[in-house]
Amino acid sequence: MESADLFPTTRYSVIDRSAADHERFLEGFGDLFRIYRQPIYCCIRRHGLDHEDAEDLLQSYFRDLQRRDYVAAFDRNRGKFRAFIQTDLRFFLNNEGRKLRTRSGTFAEDENQPPFADPDLPMDRDWAVATFTEAIETACRECGKTEARVELFKALAPLLDKEPTPGQYDQLSLKFGKSPQSLAVDMSRLRKSFGRALERLVRSTLDASTADEIRAEISYLFASLQSDR
Repeated sequence: MESADLFPTTRYSVIDRSAADHERFLEGFGDLFRIYRQPIYCCIRRHGLDHEDAEDLLQSYFRDLQRRDYVAAFDRNRGKFRAFIQTDLRFFLNNEGRKLRTRSGTFAEDENQPPFADPDLPMDRDWAVATFTEAIETACRECGKTEARVELFKALAPLLDKEPTPGQYDQLSLKFGKSPQSLAVDMSRLRKSFGRALERLVRSTLDASTADEIRAEISYLFASLQSDR
């Protein structure tokens, strides 16, 4: 079973060792973007590409990052990993758009006109979804231990941000053979584990990460979930 600390550890160990050991960097590269692959894909799709073209461009972006070892240039003292990737992806898309002449009318006709004009690349909501999804999955694995228990905590996960409706625990108790009172205890465990997993994950995308910085980033991610971006 995957360690709850795998992604934070992998992310910075991969970044820090890339300059010294290129082969090991490539080995760990898949873990580096395992969580945030979907937000990057969604960013590309927003520019009008169909699934197949977006998937091709996503793979090209990952290969380009591997080739350049660009992630090694990330300075944790100068900003967030999310912003770092957003900026790099914007440049990549514009460069690719100049190379690829019209594909299904998606790319600009004028080679002097970058085809992707959106400077903001509204990734933040997708990034927040990916972050919370990973934190929930980590918490369920951490609390569950066995496959059956993991399924129980996955069933409880939708209640992380809300109180159960009348009878909801009763329905779950019938399904999993546990009393409503026992489920309430499990729910409390899951909330605590989710909080720890989310904090670890957020810390991995920031600098040294003071408590205030972590709280601010988590608040921002929650706000991003409510946005239409």
